[in-house]
Amino acid sequence: AKTMPRDSVEQYANFANDAGQQAYKLLENLLEWSQLQTGSMTYAPESFPLTDAINAVIDLFAGPATAKNITLKAGQVTPDVVTGDPQMIDAILRNLVNNAIKFTPENGAVTVSAIKASGAITLAVTDTGVGMEADTIERLFKLDDKVSTPGTNGEPSTGLGLQLCHELAMLHGGPIAIDSAPGKGSTFSFQLPLA
Repeated sequence: AKTMPRDSVEQYANFANDAGQQAYKLLENLLEWSQLQTGSMTYAPESFPLTDAINAVIDLFAGPATAKNITLKAGQVTPDVVTGDPQMIDAILRNLVNNAIKFTPENGAVTVSAIKASGAITLAVTDTGVGMEADTIERLFKLDDKVSTPGTNGEPSTGLGLQLCHELAMLHGGPIAIDSAPGKGSTFSFQLPLA
């Protein structure tokens, strides 16, 4: 029987796991996108704190972040209660954190925060990644001008996740704000009303 060194087996297992996770995320986005377009995903707001949602997404992406030696953490998170659709906000957070990890080089950091100001809460995902030019930012949410850039480790990108985030954020009053510059990292944020 053929044998393979343990390190090689672990490496191939990690490759297979990463590929499976990417395929799953794509299918998840396609499902949510189709549900949104066909009306089977409807905006169902309720009052809830963002603390649990932020902790859940940090736990979900702990593995991919560790694989790139990226520090994934919660920043300032207000305990106040917001009004929004928990399922949609979870989808937005998943996509924004996934993208932040994808476009942040090894040894970087991704921070999720929820800051109260002026009667609303700004939910933000900030990274120390590669950043973007102004013209790229302008094209991000245009369906007819799809931006699909590979991640810093060659991770695939369809651009669908950000389009989904945009649509879901608009249902909450949107839009998603982007603060980014080449080499300076990026912050994607949107506001939610206090309950």
